[in-house]
Amino acid sequence: MKHKNVILLSVILILSVVSGINFINNSIAYDLPVTLNSIVAHFGAFVGSMVAGVIVIITAFGILSFVDKTAVMTQFQRAGTNISKYIRTKNTNAIYPPLLSFFYFVLKNNREILKLPLGNDCSSLIPNGYHTIYRQEKVFYIFQIVMPFKPDYDEKTLKQLIQSYIDSELINCGIADLKSCFNSCVYGAVPSVYVDRAFYNEGQHMLNFAVIYACSEDDINYIIKAKQRDKEETQVERSVYDDEL
Repeated sequence: MKHKNVILLSVILILSVVSGINFINNSIAYDLPVTLNSIVAHFGAFVGSMVAGVIVIITAFGILSFVDKTAVMTQFQRAGTNISKYIRTKNTNAIYPPLLSFFYFVLKNNREILKLPLGNDCSSLIPNGYHTIYRQEKVFYIFQIVMPFKPDYDEKTLKQLIQSYIDSELINCGIADLKSCFNSCVYGAVPSVYVDRAFYNEGQHMLNFAVIYACSEDDINYIIKAKQRDKEETQVERSVYDDEL
């Protein structure tokens, strides 16, 4: 209790000193005379502000004592999540078209090896229109190919092949209207496009790709960890997007 009183008195003293200095500076700046009345008026305004602040704090604590704190925290967390989602997704409409064109170009240039039934243009990769998934505070751009049968390669091999072609294209030629690399403070220049998931849906006869375009340090951390995990695992078995795809 003594420590709390000392802290409270210290805060009041600091605020009083700051207020006094501000009063003197204003008097000098505007060439105002420092009189007893002006000092009393300024001190009265300061005390009034302090009392009003204390009343507001006491009232807030009084209201919170009758409120479900868990519900309040849940609402704050939900608001924080929505704000984060908005910040992350606000540029998706600008990123999607050039990323789509780039992904189609890579698949088309290597279709003899990949053996995927691509259409005549980029629209063949979005049969259901633009589709993104927001999960783990990441934006995943979804591309799809209609396929009556499973691809010749298993999902892990197909993903690794496409990623190798993407990395090569980014390093040698770049990507139109987007940055080919993200300059990480930790890892340096990292290719900005990463195939996080390749998944064939037998029921829909659809080959799905979930692709990340790195826009932040957090995206890069995710990509680096995912690549490391892919190297260490003999078989990648993740069903992060199965339900939504």
